[in-house]
Amino acid sequence: MGTKTSIESTTAIFVAYRQKRVWTQAQLAKEVDVTVKTLRRWLVAMRAAGVPLESEEDIVGGSRQVYWSMRRNWYPEGVLVAPETLAAVCEHLGWAPEAPGRDELLHLLRGMLGVEGSAGAWSSGELSATEEAHLSLIEKALAGEQALEVLYSSKSSDERERVVTVCQIARGIPVRFLVFDHEAKDYRRFRLDGVKQVRLSSLPAMSCDPHEVEQIMGSMADGFHDGSASIEHQFLVRYPEAHWVASNLLPGMKPKRTKEGLLVTAKVSATTIVARFVVGLGAAATALTEELRVEVERLARGALSRVNEVTVEKPGN
Repeated sequence: MGTKTSIESTTAIFVAYRQKRVWTQAQLAKEVDVTVKTLRRWLVAMRAAGVPLESEEDIVGGSRQVYWSMRRNWYPEGVLVAPETLAAVCEHLGWAPEAPGRDELLHLLRGMLGVEGSAGAWSSGELSATEEAHLSLIEKALAGEQALEVLYSSKSSDERERVVTVCQIARGIPVRFLVFDHEAKDYRRFRLDGVKQVRLSSLPAMSCDPHEVEQIMGSMADGFHDGSASIEHQFLVRYPEAHWVASNLLPGMKPKRTKEGLLVTAKVSATTIVARFVVGLGAAATALTEELRVEVERLARGALSRVNEVTVEKPGN
């Protein structure tokens, strides 16, 4: 039994009480590896400092037994909560209606769980605390093959609750995910920022057809397709811009490095979305396929015409 410093002894005592709440004096002394006399001195000092320790004596088998206990779930300046309990609180808060301070509280609790940015590929800096909580449940439903109850709102449909099966999640900001609607018996494309409330359902997930899912996901860029036939578009991004563009492509875009730059192929029906992406790259990108080139030119001309129409007054005029 070696000599321990006050810090070592106090730490060992706290660790012991994390394991169980009540110890006999003799058991705790053995666990902490000090004499009973030393242990008692430290316990009395800790109680005097404000640690909620209680002692109780009893006669067991004719001999005196001393018990020391610590208040359940106590921790300095707070309380101890099991991670699974805290995760459940986050889930319920994510389902709760919008209220002042809810997002801040969710952000704080998820930080305690060590899941800041748990959305993986999506940047937590781009997601609110509520969106992160919603995404966590969506990922959990996908991994655990469990249905979701989602209150969803979009410009094209009324806000209503649906029971869905999550089929796939598309990376990007905004995050989009493909679901199978249990009532409509059809696939739906949702945006994370359109989710108002979400919770795990007691119903099991339905089967998503892998071929259909691949077809739908492959035909959409940035999570959308407009119902028309898919067309293969290509554009080239020059170096050095190609290096960062390669890791920031929209879903459905497939890159290939060449001597001239990054050759990007996208087989989609929503030509405008791809064209907007190309226009956003400015002189660094060149549309190679005819339909994409025409749409890029149309968007660029439209933007230039607006610039010519708007007159910006200089300060002092």
